[in-house]
Parts: sequence; C-alpha cells; structure tokens
Amino acid sequence: MLSKLVKKYVSLLKNIPERHYWPIFVFLSLYFIVPVSEITVTVAAILYFKFEKRIAPVIQKLTKRVPNFFKYGGSILFFLVMIDDTLFYGLLIALAFWAFGIWVWKKVDTSMDRYALDAKWDILVGFWFEAVLVHQLHDALARPYRQFGSLGIDYTFGIGQGLTVLAEHLVLGTGEQPLEPADSSDYSAFSLRYRWGVVDEFSLILFSDWDPRQLYSFLEWRRTYDRWSLHLMVFANPQESQPSPFFPGSDLLAGTGLRALVVFNH
Repeated sequence: MLSKLVKKYVSLLKNIPERHYWPIFVFLSLYFIVPVSEITVTVAAILYFKFEKRIAPVIQKLTKRVPNFFKYGGSILFFLVMIDDTLFYGLLIALAFWAFGIWVWKKVDTSMDRYALDAKWDILVGFWFEAVLVHQLHDALARPYRQFGSLGIDYTFGIGQGLTVLAEHLVLGTGEQPLEPADSSDYSAFSLRYRWGVVDEFSLILFSDWDPRQLYSFLEWRRTYDRWSLHLMVFANPQESQPSPFFPGSDLLAGTGLRALVVFNH
C-alpha cells in the first residue's frame, strides 16, 4: 500500500513542468513567513498559475538583473526558515563574518613583506621587546623599508596595594636598506599607577616625543563602581601639540587644563 502511494506521489511530481519548480518552492516557503499565509499565499499561488503567461514575463524582467548569488542565497535562506529559525539566524551570522572577512582581505595591502619578532620575560622585573621590519614592494618609493623597535620594563613595588611602574621606548625609522634608517623618530613613555582602597586609583603618565622635544604629562584620579566610573584628569602639554599616530588625542589636550568624565557602563 505504502509503495503504491510513493509511486503515485513520484509520478505526480514528474508531471510538474520544470518552470514551476521555482514558483512552487517560493510559495511553500512563504507559508512560513507571511502572516495569514493560509489565505494570502494560497490566493497568490492560484492567481500566479492562473495568469502565469502574463505574470511570469514581468517577474523575469524584474529579476533578470539580480545576481545569481542573491537568487541562490535567497533559496537557501528560505529553505532554512522552513526547517528552523535557529539555522536561519546562524547562517546570517556566519554570512556576516564571511562578508566582513572578504571586505578586510580586499582592503589589506598585500604589496609588502613583514617580519616581526617579540619576546617577554618575568625575571624579578617584567621585560619585553618588539621589532618589526616592513618592506614595501613599490619601485616608486625612495625609502621602501620601515622598521619599528620597542623596549619596555615594568615592576610593582609592595607599597600599600601595589605601585606599578612602567617605562617603554619606541624607535621608528625609514630607509633605502633594511636596518639602515635614513630618518628615525624616538618616543618614550613612563607611567605610575597606584590603587587606593577598592574603588580609587591614581595614575601618572609621561610621554615624550624626542624629535621636537615635546613632553606630555597627565595625572588622573579614577573612581570605579559597578556601572559608573568618575575620571578627573590634570594635564600639562605643549601649547602647539602635533597629532601623533602613537599618541591618539594628543592634539586635543594641548596646553594646560583639567578634564572630568562621567562614564556609565551598560
């Protein structure tokens, strides 16, 4: 009995014209996402197949310029909605990550070679270094080599709840040959951080740009709660501060001043 029903079902499917496969699939999918689909989708399907010769050419003109990936992707999304909404949302998230990865790959400049080395040790004090060499593969550049090197050290003294001291020096350079910079810049940073009680913290930051011999200094008090934090900063910087990619916002805090911030974390 069951085999006869299966054969009958298969024979009926074979009688469906190939041009009807896509419309049937669309209408079946719409039953799961269109409100009052028992009426609206059923009426739409009857009208479509009744006036197919008039409606189909119009739809073909409208969808002719739609890329194939959009058509096939829509089919997959419709199918997943029919199965389960969770799969549908999962696929949307996966597609978002995939599209973002493709966008990043197209934006990344691959016309260069990069070499890097870094290491860190904790022997009595924290010590680290980082070194990067970049070779830009452009014949028009007079100095195709760029090198970056940094050296840092930190230590926490057993004073109160701990006084953390950190110092780091950064050297940047460009040149015609690797490790032979014709032009270089030096930057140094020094910081102190001390926690007072549970919610209060004090910090001092000194940043120096050695080329124009500019010194930036900041003293900050911070109080942190579960959702709120208060920041009070006093700064003393050069009056004509030059923006630096290694010290964001330096041009916004030129001169001497006071800044207060109230931050809500949600």
